[in-house]
Amino acid sequence: MKAEVVAIHTVERPAYAVASVPWALGPSLGDWDEQWQEWVDRVRGKLIDTWCRPLRDAGIDYRPVVLEGGADDLLSYVRKVGGDFLVVGRRGLGGFRELLLGSFSQRLIHHSPIPVLVVPDAEIHANKRGETPSAMASTP
Repeated sequence: MKAEVVAIHTVERPAYAVASVPWALGPSLGDWDEQWQEWVDRVRGKLIDTWCRPLRDAGIDYRPVVLEGGADDLLSYVRKVGGDFLVVGRRGLGGFRELLLGSFSQRLIHHSPIPVLVVPDAEIHANKRGETPSAMASTP
């Protein structure tokens, strides 16, 4: 189909790292920024080496992107670069926080300019039912 997959992983800084508070009890902001960047680089490596491996092995053109921000930043990126549809994973771990604020995938569903497909995490949902992911795949 000559299509390119843009594999995007978003990372959002914790609120305490963004706030302007005295860091007397912790690392300086410069140190924290350096540690954050190292973590983002590790995530980028995992995106390329692990998560995009099936694309690479299948010979599918892909572009890995680590995007710093939340759902709104991802939507801005989608509007900027375009695309035919958006596929997102859902861990289903929201609980009370999700009830109050909504989830990442819900935000995308309601505000995306393109169709969104939400894929639940098979391992987490299998564990909730006492199954294994392979058992889930074999059931109709």
